[in-house]
Amino acid sequence: MKRIFLLAAFVMNIVLLSGCEGNKVGVSEENQKRTADSLQETGEGLSDEPQVITERNQNDRQEAQESEFKAEFLGVDSSKIQTCRIYHGGIQEELDLASAKGKYFVQMLSDFLKDPEFVFGELEGGLMLDNDVGQLEEEAKQHTENYYIFFRFQEPPTAALSEMYGNCAAITREISPFDNMIVYVEPEEWLVLEGFWGSDYRAYRSFGFWPGDERMGGLWQRFEAWKDITDWQAAFDELDMEREARQARMEDKKAEEMSKRAAEGEASFLGVGSSRIMSCKMYHGASQEELDLTTERGKELLQMLSGFFEGEEYSYEYYPKSSIDDFLLEEELEEAAAENGGGEPTDGIEADGLSDLERVAADREENYYFLLQFAEPPDITLEDKEEESVVTISGYDIVVFEVGQKGKRVILHPGMGGLKELSFDSSIGIRKQNAVKRFLEEYEAWEQEYKGQ
Repeated sequence: MKRIFLLAAFVMNIVLLSGCEGNKVGVSEENQKRTADSLQETGEGLSDEPQVITERNQNDRQEAQESEFKAEFLGVDSSKIQTCRIYHGGIQEELDLASAKGKYFVQMLSDFLKDPEFVFGELEGGLMLDNDVGQLEEEAKQHTENYYIFFRFQEPPTAALSEMYGNCAAITREISPFDNMIVYVEPEEWLVLEGFWGSDYRAYRSFGFWPGDERMGGLWQRFEAWKDITDWQAAFDELDMEREARQARMEDKKAEEMSKRAAEGEASFLGVGSSRIMSCKMYHGASQEELDLTTERGKELLQMLSGFFEGEEYSYEYYPKSSIDDFLLEEELEEAAAENGGGEPTDGIEADGLSDLERVAADREENYYFLLQFAEPPDITLEDKEEESVVTISGYDIVVFEVGQKGKRVILHPGMGGLKELSFDSSIGIRKQNAVKRFLEEYEAWEQEYKGQ
């Protein structure tokens, strides 16, 4: 009986196990059927898995591509920009500078600002946010047509921009080390770049393009088109090509200038060959002399004058006051005194062409004045080693080289419009006593060498 019981128990176990196994199979088939019906209704389930993987791969590929794009703003790598916030149309957008969209925007704007053909002017005033950068949002809401771009940097920008000093000299040098900047753009009118340190908006500098600069329209179009870009590779390639084209233009211009110098021989004034100088006149006291630049005497004097600003011996003084300014101011004060009992002149100092230079030279008889008239306005470029800057004088067809003994200055006065309309704008000078002393020594040696010629 015991054996039968055990056998019966064994058979029952087999039956029970078989029933459980059969039951499992039945449940699985039923669940599968229900799942299949559900998938047919909802369109969701295991069949979606390949699509999810594909989308993830596409995102991974896009992120990998965007990480390869490089961008900087005025010398600061995009990874070192803490904040780039755009205010426009009553809304603000925080740019993701790890994305292609963010990188492209800062690179596009930086290329525009750094274009060497664009010259900024120093501005007074600025946005006037009452020392509170937080007011920028309110300012943007009141002027929804404008763009306001706010930058905060981990490291200050290091780019060099060209700035206009006075009315004639463009000085290319690094912008001041500010860790915050605002770029303010009106539609096709103004572009203002303001920099300040920390949260103290009072410690700022403001400079920009003059109103109505036609290039502003191109920047505005770029801002608007940026919103709809989808092919970032093509967009970045276009920026690269534009940068290369600008560089090629600069190199071609430099090569052309060097070719002109080589063709003109060694005699030149600050890189302008003697064949491009129509006239060179010297004024000293009541005497005047027209110098012949085809002779060795004329060529040597030209090189001597050029040497004062080409060398590394002196640093420059920008927009200096000169004996011409002093003389014309004294005259205007005397005229004002005669007319209104001593009042200040109201119209400013205005030169009356070449006749003013002749009168100044006769009155300041200890000084020397050399007037050079060019066949066409040249580009005169000087390097200020002390300031680590480049000074460019362009668009002027006349230069007056002044040696003022009383003021101990050697000064360049660019002018344009011909001799009758010549105005004297003290652009750049050297204020060192030994510079004037050196001139006198070299001039006297030149005089002795060519005495009687």
